[in-house]
Amino acid sequence: MKPSLAVAALLSLIAASTPPAPAAFVVFPQGTPKLEGEAGDALSAFERGEMELAATKFAEAAARGEKEAQFALGRLYQEGQGVPRSLELAEKWYRASAAQGSPAANFNLAQLLISTNRVEQGVALMKKTADAGMGKAMASMGNLAITGTGMKKDPEQARKWLEKGVEKGDTDAMESLSLLYDIGEGVKKDPAKAADLLRAASVKGSTKAMSRLALKTLNGEGVKKDAAAAVGLFEKAHAAGSAEAAVALGSMNEDGNGIPKNAPKAVEWYEKAAEAGEPNAALKLGVILSTGADKVEKDDAAAVRWFRQGADGGQAVAMFNLGTFYDKGRGTAADPAEGLRWHLKAAVNGLVLAQRDIGLRYRDGVGVTKDGVAAQSWLARAATGGDADAALILSEMLLKGEGGQPPDAKGAVAILTRTAELGVAAAQVRLAQLTAAGVTGKSDPVRAYALALAAGEDFAPAKELRTELEKALTPEQIEAAKKDL
Repeated sequence: MKPSLAVAALLSLIAASTPPAPAAFVVFPQGTPKLEGEAGDALSAFERGEMELAATKFAEAAARGEKEAQFALGRLYQEGQGVPRSLELAEKWYRASAAQGSPAANFNLAQLLISTNRVEQGVALMKKTADAGMGKAMASMGNLAITGTGMKKDPEQARKWLEKGVEKGDTDAMESLSLLYDIGEGVKKDPAKAADLLRAASVKGSTKAMSRLALKTLNGEGVKKDAAAAVGLFEKAHAAGSAEAAVALGSMNEDGNGIPKNAPKAVEWYEKAAEAGEPNAALKLGVILSTGADKVEKDDAAAVRWFRQGADGGQAVAMFNLGTFYDKGRGTAADPAEGLRWHLKAAVNGLVLAQRDIGLRYRDGVGVTKDGVAAQSWLARAATGGDADAALILSEMLLKGEGGQPPDAKGAVAILTRTAELGVAAAQVRLAQLTAAGVTGKSDPVRAYALALAAGEDFAPAKELRTELEKALTPEQIEAAKKDL
């Protein structure tokens, strides 16, 4: 079965449904076994927050061959809790526990192998674990079949694995199968069935399922549209430990999505999420406080604090905003070097706005040594990421041969062509101008006119160019251009 665009959409949903690192580390994520002796003492120490003591005692029990302690020690090494993080030692102890028949160790070991580029071994072990009856491994096999990791992408095979996981009562399987029903891959599209699966996972305590069901309820997808019920589901998910649910409640109150706008209530929910370590909530708090809102006073100093928390949590937009506040001296003493540092960090983390900013800094020598090659490199990253302004700026640099580089008309046209295909009117007009001028070959006014038409009736530069081109085109050529749209 050939993967469709819907499969591509599903891949992003699967990735988006992957839970972030939990705020509170759990040694036995699939249920705590009954532990006695040294292992029991280790767990008690862990529950008191004495991580190093817990690691020491788990290590002592693991060395004596206790499989649950070996698994726990593997977890501690994998997450760097109480011991220095070491995937090599995590693997060692998972293997020791797996050799004694621990399904959880087999599952974690399989995941570790996949994540460290030993995909074939990892998938084989995951399948073995799933065949042995572990529901979570069945869910994982389903997701691997969806993404095509270590195997051919196959929604139908994914469905079979996920259905087996659902029969075992695994909530991950329920959530992933609901995604298949939402988009109709491997199964007939059925939003109501998707909602039923999420409801079943919610009953079993899945906060991800609660939040997704809340969104479906808010939008009336497969269930009756009911904003109040959606709020209740999000609140239940938050009470069960979901910071993401608190972010959703903040957004509902901020935007008035299904409920009256309430900026103070939005701030309250965002604060709860941010205090639980959710960087997106910290960003949203910073934005609200940097502008002010109804019954929420503007507070640049507080905005900087929240932007910094979001930035420290890896939120690229928060990094950029923090850098901008340092640049402008808003809410903090002006510090252009610190502003540049945060903008550069945001750029490295993939924020195209920041990549364009860094490119312009290098082009103009703002806070850095002027460097045309570096400028073009950063602008190219931003353009590849979909930033139309960066593409336009880069194309002009290439046309003029800025930065000590020879002019590159073909490169400029290639960039503008990709951007024009995205429907960016300014790129369509600039490409039309170059096409009419024949900068890379013979002039083609008919193609140029078609590009100018594509830019839209109301876009003034396009209208001006069409008027100019019409002077040299016959009515037949104009009709041909219209057909070329």
